[in-house]
Amino acid sequence: LTVIDCSAGEDPSQRLVLINPKITAKEGSQTGEEGCLSIPGFREDVTRAQKATVQACNIDGAPIEISGEDL
Repeated sequence: LTVIDCSAGEDPSQRLVLINPKITAKEGSQTGEEGCLSIPGFREDVTRAQKATVQACNIDGAPIEISGEDL
């Protein structure tokens, strides 16, 4: 289960719920420094795909496919 809410709870229509997400495609790569909220001050370079496509079910159980790129 993945819940993504870039509005910080201010706009419920922006909330994205992915049930049993599966990455079905990815391309390119990008590297950037990331940190961990559980370990303050810890930062490390992480390489991730530039673009990715995911198949999942939405909150109603309907299958969906979503693609994204960059962070």
